[in-house]
Amino acid sequence: MVKLPPLDKGILPLQKLRDEYERALTHLLDHLGTDRVSLVLTKRLASLLTHVFVDGLGILKNHHVVECLELSDDISNVTADTTVVYLAFARARDVRAVAVHAEKLLTQEDGESRKRRLALYVVGKWTTMLSQVMDNGRVKSRFQTGELAMGFFPLDTDLLTLGYQRTLYECEVEGNRSSLVDMAAALNLLQQVYGKFGSIKYKGEMSMLVLNHLMEMHAGGSGMMSGASATQGTPTGTQRSRLDTLILLDRGVDFASVFSTPLTYEAVLDELMHIQDGFITASPQILRADDSASDVPVPVALNSTDDIYRQIRDKHIHTIPAALNVQAVAVKQRFSEFQRVSDTATAAEVNEFVKTVPQMKASQQAIEQHMNLLEYLETTTEK
Repeated sequence: MVKLPPLDKGILPLQKLRDEYERALTHLLDHLGTDRVSLVLTKRLASLLTHVFVDGLGILKNHHVVECLELSDDISNVTADTTVVYLAFARARDVRAVAVHAEKLLTQEDGESRKRRLALYVVGKWTTMLSQVMDNGRVKSRFQTGELAMGFFPLDTDLLTLGYQRTLYECEVEGNRSSLVDMAAALNLLQQVYGKFGSIKYKGEMSMLVLNHLMEMHAGGSGMMSGASATQGTPTGTQRSRLDTLILLDRGVDFASVFSTPLTYEAVLDELMHIQDGFITASPQILRADDSASDVPVPVALNSTDDIYRQIRDKHIHTIPAALNVQAVAVKQRFSEFQRVSDTATAAEVNEFVKTVPQMKASQQAIEQHMNLLEYLETTTEK
């Protein structure tokens, strides 16, 4: 099982954001007025929710959920006689996919059975575009719709993501700038939890639009992202703000960096192995530098749970071998030092050292793994 980082140690205690999101979803499920819920999520949202519910979505069984499914699963997997609650991003293509899934699901109903109840809650702002998508389907009248109070998903102690992957394309090519409203709503939600930004600076047209939307939400007294039909909890904002300055930058003011070559360890890993929400997938053959090992890719966490990675992630790729060597020597010296004084060590000192052994072994394994990853990166770039 992959490890997710604890989020209460960073400059901003992001664990509180996790708690608010968990509270919002469980509150919604508890107040639907039904005892049996089939929760159906888009693949992207399901992936990001694993960063909220670190012990798995199984905890939702305590909140009337009998099964969690992905939208891509076959409709035959949906249990009969349940209320189907769809969770999706506030994107037209996601809502369209939900409508198609629901239409297929309702074809299984017979005239004598009780009509299945459907609900759709989106992460983001419900827009007229989403209403039009629902109007084009045949199941609009069957849906209860609303918004779910989630914004930026915490991936690590210093990393948040909105989860959108095509924002620039949608804004510049499709002319759809609804994601900018979602971004403003996410920033507003962040302020609800941690207090208002002391100052906001922006550069670029789209950054200005995000700021304008954010100011409109403040002027209109908009707190949570809540729709008329949504029922959800209220974040417990702090009295003293933990947020200093917000800087909004457009991609349009910095096209050059898109064409630059990334040379930090983290950037090269992302360039060649594609970091997704704090994880890469790599085969044990690469991780162990063993051709006889399995070639089936496994997830590898790249976050602050790995202390070695935390120390080398932003270093130049050419300095990584020396940095890892320093770490390896330090671990070896700790073992050697204890062996030297072990004959005269007290029981308390021995006990204290034994407590550090698992951490040192984990560090040693992490060093070896990063050395093997580095070798793979060097081999790949030399081809």
